Amino acid sequence: MEIVPADAAEPGVWAFLCCVAVPDLACWRFPGRTRERLLGGPRNALRRLWWRAYVLDRGSREGLSGRLGEDETVQIMERPTLAGNPRVATTLADAHLRRA
Repeated sequence: MEIVPADAAEPGVWAFLCCVAVPDLACWRFPGRTRERLLGGPRNALRRLWWRAYVLDRGSREGLSGRLGEDETVQIMERPTLAGNPRVATTLADAHLRRA
């Protein structure tokens, strides 16, 4: 999705997508149908994917978000000091992939 971070920060965008536009996709990704995964909070099923792609793919030529595993991505994205700076996050992800 080509939206700016200011729009992506709006919880209503993600709640609408998960509950109205593509509820099957959100429920497939997280079958438990918990409120935190369907509503627009930080752990929303689609919001997390968008944020990962925005941080890791924007500063990378190779699309790092699709090459990292879930555990590696979480280790970067759930640390604000790393994920808050796309340059740091992409450098770390790239270094990990080169060494793995």
